[in-house]
Amino acid sequence: MNPEVDPSITTIGQSNLKIREPFGAALKTLRSRLGVPQEELARRSGLQPSYICDIERGMRNPSLESIVTLAHALGISAAALFSYDEFPGPDAVNQITSPCQPGTAANQNL
Repeated sequence: MNPEVDPSITTIGQSNLKIREPFGAALKTLRSRLGVPQEELARRSGLQPSYICDIERGMRNPSLESIVTLAHALGISAAALFSYDEFPGPDAVNQITSPCQPGTAANQNL
């Protein structure tokens, strides 16, 4: 592995997007606000606790299948995990809006 390459940066065309860290932070924030320990999320999702920890630290790039699995295990929409800029308070789970449809509630059945 090239030591100069930052694994948290995804290159798309000419732009670089740092998405692993904010996604991991969103997962950790929502999990914590819902009162779900990592071990419980692992049990519900069927994913390894160490994998969930690595996602939350921005060290792993989860597949879409893993993202949806984690969302369902938390009882939220996958879209909520991508709305990391919209955490207004402790009841944020009910207030997060979909990034695809600004101003509308995230689809809880995604």
